[in-house]
Amino acid sequence: MKIRIFRGFTIVELLVVIAIIGVLIALLLPAVQAAREAARRMQCSNNLKQIGLAIHNFHDSRNGIVPSGVFNQNRTSSFGLLYPFIEQPALYEIVSTDPNINSSGGYRSGYVTSNWWWNNTLTEPQRNGFGSVTTFMCPSRRSGVQRFDNSRNNEPDGTDNIWDAAGPLGDYAFVFGTTTANSVSSGYSAWFAHLIDQNYADTADATNLLVSPFRKAIARETGSGSSFRMIWETRDNFARITDGLSNQFFVGEKHIPLGRVGKCPSGNFATLTASPDITRNGSDCGYLQTGYRKSVNAGRALVGYEQWGDASLGFPNGEYVYPICRASDFSETGNPTHTKFHQPIRYIAFGSWHSGICPFVLGDGSVRSVSVTIANPVLRAFAHCSDGTPVSLP
Repeated sequence: MKIRIFRGFTIVELLVVIAIIGVLIALLLPAVQAAREAARRMQCSNNLKQIGLAIHNFHDSRNGIVPSGVFNQNRTSSFGLLYPFIEQPALYEIVSTDPNINSSGGYRSGYVTSNWWWNNTLTEPQRNGFGSVTTFMCPSRRSGVQRFDNSRNNEPDGTDNIWDAAGPLGDYAFVFGTTTANSVSSGYSAWFAHLIDQNYADTADATNLLVSPFRKAIARETGSGSSFRMIWETRDNFARITDGLSNQFFVGEKHIPLGRVGKCPSGNFATLTASPDITRNGSDCGYLQTGYRKSVNAGRALVGYEQWGDASLGFPNGEYVYPICRASDFSETGNPTHTKFHQPIRYIAFGSWHSGICPFVLGDGSVRSVSVTIANPVLRAFAHCSDGTPVSLP
């Protein structure tokens, strides 16, 4: 009879095995994280693809490009008008038909997306529904219900606070731009002056100075009091883009600095202007609202005329091409050279949390990942719908 003797592991051998397993895990985790980020990046590109298709379907249905806004401030942005084309008809029904009482006691039926509408006329499930539209969210930044609720209730017409912008949160923005100063509105950056209020609805300064594809709807009022209604129609079609749809950015991922997701200024005007951090917190407000500073929630600029220039800070009045940002740009530590009264250039820019790139959907529906180091002349050409500059993306 043979006796077999089994020798166990020594402590040294066991430690070597554990060390090897630890090394393998250390090597595996980055690969897993990279795979997950690749999947999130693919989903982000797919979201932009869906938005591009929605813009084309809107064009086919309404015989025009989706407007950048409807009527005056506190009206829904382009994103609200695209709801039916991203399989969200129930949300569009709420946006387009919900009656909202204004300060005069009358009704402004349809497309009102002010703080009053969000805080007072919507139910909790409805607000959650608006905040759950994943097509408008980059999964590298957020997931689940994403919404901002003001800490106070605005006046019914929403005019007492220019910064409040309650509503659903998202990660994409339409490409706006202008290359000429706006003579009507000396205090506003011209690229979003067309969304300020009804006085600029159909003026040359509010429409003709824009060099981007998206302009305000042609709108008019009918009736008064409880019979008040607003009628609108598209202003432009794809023929406006003379450079060609394949040479024009439509929508891209907007810059939201690290540490600023879900933050939005809230409070009365005096309180807001006293805050040195107000503009940094204005990058992620409700995307349905437009008008004055709220326009950056739905649209950003690649090229624009800076009217709040400050030569001492290195940017006097004039045309600028805004660079694509990295996630760390203008983050919690901030840029101390900017004061609370300036519109920081990177606050209105595009940028992504995907490393080294920012995705855009072009007019032809294709999605391109653009390097953050791309040359400014290329950005300008792809933001201007009729400059005739022959450029291509690298």
